[in-house]
Amino acid sequence: MEKKIFNLCLRSLIYKEEGLFHARCLEMDLLGVGESEKEALRELQTMVEGHISFAVYKKDDRMLMFPADQKYFERWEKANQAKIHNELFPNKAVSDTAVLMNGRAVVITIEKQELLKLKKPQQFNSVQEPVFA
Repeated sequence: MEKKIFNLCLRSLIYKEEGLFHARCLEMDLLGVGESEKEALRELQTMVEGHISFAVYKKDDRMLMFPADQKYFERWEKANQAKIHNELFPNKAVSDTAVLMNGRAVVITIEKQELLKLKKPQQFNSVQEPVFA
């Protein structure tokens, strides 16, 4: 078994709602939405990276973790258990429909090199206050 060590692992729940795929990062309560799972995950990855970069830029570690609602953690656990069960017992697999009802459990991983890039100073544009005449 090949081992790979990641410096940051974040749980993500992928589910379909109103015809679109949603990828929710449980530890940060960020949501990526797309026409496909891949698109939703790509959007979520971009949001996670921006979120981390901004917290580093502001030098405020309290900005990092905002856990999602407990129901998403519970759905992730059910989906992960179904995934493990289906891998180990393919002849007794839980139907795809049942799994998609709860979602699909995924782990987003960020390696050390990527974390180092996110820690580099970035320029964030300040939001301009609206001018009222």
